[in-house]
Amino acid sequence: ETNPENDIKVTLCVFNDMVEYKYSFESIDKLQKLRGKDYQPMSCTALYDAIGITFLKLQETVVSGEKVFVAIFTDGLENASTTYSNRDIRHKLNQAEKDGWMVKFFCRYEDSNYYQERLNLSKNQVFDVALDANGLKAMESEIMFSIGKLSDSKNTPK
Repeated sequence: ETNPENDIKVTLCVFNDMVEYKYSFESIDKLQKLRGKDYQPMSCTALYDAIGITFLKLQETVVSGEKVFVAIFTDGLENASTTYSNRDIRHKLNQAEKDGWMVKFFCRYEDSNYYQERLNLSKNQVFDVALDANGLKAMESEIMFSIGKLSDSKNTPK
């Protein structure tokens, strides 16, 4: 039986030069493991647009006091956003922190300093990941650990 206080909802946004949602606010119990066709890097990285649009969507949906965990994963540097700048995203990340949201940023080791500086992320927020099976497994473990920490609290993570 599912405890409604731990009803975890998941949203997956993928992006290249366009932002697309594979699913929005789906129950974690209904999700299937991602396959290669679900994630296709193509050289364009509209990361700031993906973050900005997703945060806007979350802000419109999340009820005040709900726990939110956001995992951001990029395999490269921002190079294709047209709507949001690094300044906009820095502001959204600061607001998320004030709202009590937990944000983890997953990127290649060589990009971590770039994003820490551009987005004003702490070392605790940035997780270096290798783009191989071991790196993705480590990322999955960190995400599950973070969700577990939020699930231990009274409010539901989104």
